[in-house]
Amino acid sequence: MWSQLYRNHVLMAFPTYDSAKHAWVPQVDINWFVGPSHDSTFVRFPVRFLTEDEAVSWALSRGQAWIDKHLERLQGRAPKRRRMFDMIKAFNQSLTTARPQQPPPALAAPKRPVKMSFTFDEFAHLLAQKRFTFSVKTLQKSYAALVKVKKTKRWSWAETKRKVMRAQQAPAPAGAPRRIPLSERAWGRIH
Repeated sequence: MWSQLYRNHVLMAFPTYDSAKHAWVPQVDINWFVGPSHDSTFVRFPVRFLTEDEAVSWALSRGQAWIDKHLERLQGRAPKRRRMFDMIKAFNQSLTTARPQQPPPALAAPKRPVKMSFTFDEFAHLLAQKRFTFSVKTLQKSYAALVKVKKTKRWSWAETKRKVMRAQQAPAPAGAPRRIPLSERAWGRIH
């Protein structure tokens, strides 16, 4: 017995030997499920073959052709149902390919450019306005500490600039030279 699964149908070839004609007769049993039950048909072909293998291969190929015609007949009986499924499929495809158009964003008042940084040059310039003179190394050390405190305490750039202004306004001890904060801790103490 030879079997094959084709389009949810099971084909079982049963060649028989015709001793009167000394040839093999191809025949096939086709089974398929219909809901909870199953259906079947037995097809015997009028041709004869000299070998059993030829009869089996011919029976299986003709069984597949029978299944194709059987399914075409079933589809022909329910054209409305097939059209309905085609329409549903087309609708689903249109949903996946359609792109809704977004309305243009509301025109708001023109935005002012916001300065998002307080550079080293601005820092040095701000201190030079008050006629303080510090070495570049001292300014760089102070600026680096200020930036670190800004990040850890999450100050805005405007707030950072205000801290520098307050540091300049702090009174210096009598007779002592003017100093700027050089550490994170010193910058953090300024209110």
